[in-house]
Amino acid sequence: MNQNQSTTPACPVSGCKTKTPHVNDSTVQAFMRQSPAEAIDWTKRCIVELIQSVIDDVNKGRIFAYLTRWRDPEELYTRVLYAMFVAPADHLPHIFSGDIPNGFAAMWRKVNEVVFEGNGMLFKEQVGLRGEVFTTMNTLNQNAHNSFSTMLTTISIVRSKPEEWHPRIKKHVEHWQKYVEYLNHIEQLFRAGRRKEDVLQAIINMHRSIKRWEEIAREQARNPVPAVKLLKTVSLSKGERWRYLVVDQPPGEDVRFRVHIDERRYASKDNMVVIRTGTETEMLAAFDSDYKAALKEGWQLEGSQARELKPSELPPAAEPVISHEEIALHAYYHWEYRGRPLGSPDVDWYWAIEDLKRI
Repeated sequence: MNQNQSTTPACPVSGCKTKTPHVNDSTVQAFMRQSPAEAIDWTKRCIVELIQSVIDDVNKGRIFAYLTRWRDPEELYTRVLYAMFVAPADHLPHIFSGDIPNGFAAMWRKVNEVVFEGNGMLFKEQVGLRGEVFTTMNTLNQNAHNSFSTMLTTISIVRSKPEEWHPRIKKHVEHWQKYVEYLNHIEQLFRAGRRKEDVLQAIINMHRSIKRWEEIAREQARNPVPAVKLLKTVSLSKGERWRYLVVDQPPGEDVRFRVHIDERRYASKDNMVVIRTGTETEMLAAFDSDYKAALKEGWQLEGSQARELKPSELPPAAEPVISHEEIALHAYYHWEYRGRPLGSPDVDWYWAIEDLKRI
């Protein structure tokens, strides 16, 4: 989508011919009222229905119906990522309206640049079984348009042996199911109160290849970041609210006493407020004073183990506070990326912790 020049006062998207603002449309208004988590949830549900429909088509021999669905999950996934993380806020009414220009290919190029880090495959030329050169995007478009090429592919599949095509169909379904898993993960991050920037980094990380992760690890090994020295921390709760007290010291800086009080479970760099800075003795005294006052106000130590956490039990920076479930899900994705190897769960678990700390 060309975003350089507006052609109508009613819409900032270049090429749009609308005479009235899109926000006047009731359908657009309905979409604009959806939270990011709700929009992602509905996209996920629609992709699940498409997957179920494809499976039913294949099981009943409706191969042409299966082939014409190839583009649908890709387009839904691309559109929601574009709307959530790439498009300017004032372009959203146009995107939700469906008015031209609103093309899948243009959106995918932007999502590929921002989310897939330029590694997406839809426009990369490939060589077919007969030596022909094609792109996946062209194939998706031909299938979606019910082309004669799609009809010929249908004839080829019907006449072939099941063992020749079933593995490919299974691979397609697993590919789309992966999109559902990714959407589920970022939906939960939004519902947990994570910032859009953090959720974007999470989806980038999930699409990042093992090769790229290895490159990043080598870069970090060459330029290690000094750890923040954690001196003391405690987690408390009161009703639906959470309170974290932290005393730590960034490299080369004064000791700081930080506090997070919020209805959201997660603490981050943005909501951990620095209360005071000074010497270690002064900050530990401030910590103890605040901690005792909180207990008198009815705050309770978090979790079943009612005790103060020791520095050795937490990540060096003590932020963000990450749930066991979030680590487990992230570790699962990493294990998938590594080809589901046996006997090395700790590798994925510790990678997930480090990765989530970065986002």
